Amino acid sequence: MSESPKVNFQSTQTLALNPTSVFAGKGGNGGQEVENPVISTAQQQHDHKSTYPEVVETKKISRMRLMFIPPEEVNGIAVVKYQSTGVMPGINRWKSAAYGDVMGINPNFITIEKFVCVKWREFGYEKMFKLASGLFLFQFGDDDGKDRMIEEGPWIFAQHPMILNPWTPESRLEMKGVEKIPVWLCIPYLSLKFWNEGMFSKIGSYVGTPLFADGAISYLARVSYVRLYVEITAERSYLVMCLW
Repeated sequence: MSESPKVNFQSTQTLALNPTSVFAGKGGNGGQEVENPVISTAQQQHDHKSTYPEVVETKKISRMRLMFIPPEEVNGIAVVKYQSTGVMPGINRWKSAAYGDVMGINPNFITIEKFVCVKWREFGYEKMFKLASGLFLFQFGDDDGKDRMIEEGPWIFAQHPMILNPWTPESRLEMKGVEKIPVWLCIPYLSLKFWNEGMFSKIGSYVGTPLFADGAISYLARVSYVRLYVEITAERSYLVMCLW
């Protein structure tokens, strides 16, 4: 049985040749066209079909290498135990992210992405993900950009409010019936004697669960009105008033 022809991979070196060498000038082949080594090499590569081992070996390069770590047993049940240091890479990766959805509608990925790319560029917006639960995850360059984006809210998409939350290690990224909504509570003409962390917390607690005050209030850059980021129950009748 005759041996299969071997592919000469050294031919790829011809890719570095000057394209003008395709034609031989005077003193060569009389100006006649000769075989283009670049096209010839590309054709050889096209004709060569990769084998299964070659394909698998190529894909291994981009894969995350894992190792076997025996699970521990607790009361006869195999469990996965971890230390706080074991989850720090994941926390550091997503600590600058926010997640949420648009209340009342189900927009597609491309439409939302175009919206946030324009509106949130100044906050260091980097990338968006669609979660299996139907929520959107928004990645920012740093915590400051993410926080400033939330502070600039509320964000309205197609006349519907966006429900946004900063990601934390305790966040459960699940799509359920909307029970609680984070909104900005705006309080104009608030007497300056109430301008402190304790009173802001009490006022916010009257409405819902206070999360934080905006940056302008924290650094006394504005004293004309107070804005508190408060998580409220969806059925409460003051929802529209709090949004505006």
